[in-house]
Amino acid sequence: MFPFKIKVVDKKKLYIHWDDNVENILELKKLRELCPCAFCNKKREQENIINIPIYKADETVVKAINLVGQYAINIVWEDGHKDGIYDFNYLRTIMGEYHHCHHNKEKID
Repeated sequence: MFPFKIKVVDKKKLYIHWDDNVENILELKKLRELCPCAFCNKKREQENIINIPIYKADETVVKAINLVGQYAINIVWEDGHKDGIYDFNYLRTIMGEYHHCHHNKEKID
């Protein structure tokens, strides 16, 4: 499983078109809440919460998306948070739980 295309849509959603022709869209807020980095995982564990609370708008603004090898992406957020490595299996899982599939309802270029 590998993404053909990854892009931010409307500054609010992450769109991924996978090599098996599945297209997913996930709200950036949910993506940030589910950050897989060690700091966020520890915070969720210590506070016994599922999602990291989002307090400021810049916490959900994507500054850059970088490919990590052939297995993941790293997202650099506008507030400087950049430690989360979202492997493709994790992305596919959370997009399956929290996304909607794209069925040509909205045009994604």
